[in-house]
Amino acid sequence: AAFSLRGTQIDTADWKYVFVKTCEVLANIDKDVFNKFLSDKNMQGRKVAYFSKDPTGMRKPELIQETDIYVTTNLSANNIRNIIQKMLSKYSIPLSDYKIYLKADYTALHE
Repeated sequence: AAFSLRGTQIDTADWKYVFVKTCEVLANIDKDVFNKFLSDKNMQGRKVAYFSKDPTGMRKPELIQETDIYVTTNLSANNIRNIIQKMLSKYSIPLSDYKIYLKADYTALHE
């Protein structure tokens, strides 16, 4: 439903937008660090580029606002979590400064 980074909460609809919005926030913090993801092999998949200036061949690419970098968004929640952890590490942001809020539906339990 949302995520927060260093106390700033951003509402999102799904994992795809958690990833895209996290990329946008981090790119705004330091574009140089974000640009290094393009050439960092630890920030790329084995078969598919996670970050690229060329969306050709990417799975559901999304352009990160105020950059010329696309990110692959056709990823599992676990992959997105792992990439976000790596990104935070590259920015020297402790994991405790980043929180993901999930929306739960308990309607069936109360019937």
